[in-house]
Amino acid sequence: MATFQGIVQDGRILLKVRIGKAASSLSHNQDLLPFDALVDTGATVTGVSPKVVDRLDLQPHTWGEVQGISGPAEVDVCRVNIQLPISEGVVEEDQVSVFTTTRGNEAMDVSVLDLGSHGPDVLLGMDFLRDFHLTIYRDLFIISN
Repeated sequence: MATFQGIVQDGRILLKVRIGKAASSLSHNQDLLPFDALVDTGATVTGVSPKVVDRLDLQPHTWGEVQGISGPAEVDVCRVNIQLPISEGVVEEDQVSVFTTTRGNEAMDVSVLDLGSHGPDVLLGMDFLRDFHLTIYRDLFIISN
């Protein structure tokens, strides 16, 4: 089983993901850029910051509604491909992680969210995480597909 293992830091699960414009095929990884992501099992939808939208020159294709702490809000929705650093076997610390395309090369809709200037670039919600097995034990987390 392909897995990624990381450390829970300050009660948060953070990792690097690669994101690119939605494409029918992800055979060219040069179109994918790295971003910091927060795993949020309490979030229903996956979101990206305006920084991701700007760097990838994403164009919203529709709008959606998200439920936040202060109530519902209308947000732009873009279509992207997201990759996680999932690999077969153990990846040594000094080696570059092998990224595996998630969701079977399937593009997904993400909401454009204000994640704060010091927050992550990406919020991985349950619409994305449902395709993975997530284990949290003490200060360790493991994501498997």
